Amino acid sequence: MLPLPTLVFAAMSKAKTKTPYIPATELLWVVGDRRQFNEQGRVPTNRSCRNILRAEAEHGSRHAHSIQIMATLAALLHDIGKATQGFQRKLNPQQRKIQAGDPYRHEWISLRLFQAMIHGCATDAEWLARLAQWRDYAQAQPDWDSRIINDSHAKASHDFSVAPPLAQWLMWLIVTHHRLPFYNLEYHAASQRQK
Repeated sequence: MLPLPTLVFAAMSKAKTKTPYIPATELLWVVGDRRQFNEQGRVPTNRSCRNILRAEAEHGSRHAHSIQIMATLAALLHDIGKATQGFQRKLNPQQRKIQAGDPYRHEWISLRLFQAMIHGCATDAEWLARLAQWRDYAQAQPDWDSRIINDSHAKASHDFSVAPPLAQWLMWLIVTHHRLPFYNLEYHAASQRQK
């Protein structure tokens, strides 16, 4: 392979031009093989038949719509935990003075509600279909909320791996929106929640 030839131009202003802001250039010398240059002074630097840009792998647009749907679902489901009386009291200036913090973080409540909503779904298609028809499901199963995991029980499961893959991803998006979760068994004790 030949070394990359280089052109060196010196920009020289021509006094005769009517546009003094566009300087003309003049070829002073060539470093490299003069035959590699065309009439305009351009030279090919490399040729390849390989797909070196791989644009389809870099922009990821074929998954953008799916990612957008998951982000939207996570945002909506993350905020469900804000519907609790405890969180709503925090929004009231008079109540905020009385209550310093949440007994449970709203994102953790949102996570547990989502887990109860999709309880028993073995595949992503099942829980997505259930959410799409949520009103009908909730009317047919009015006790769906009885499946909310009670974290004060020592046997409460914190394992997301039993859920289908997209549901696991969504669970992590819901619960990690503000920070990574921590688990301290004493934090969930009734005596600690009363403080």
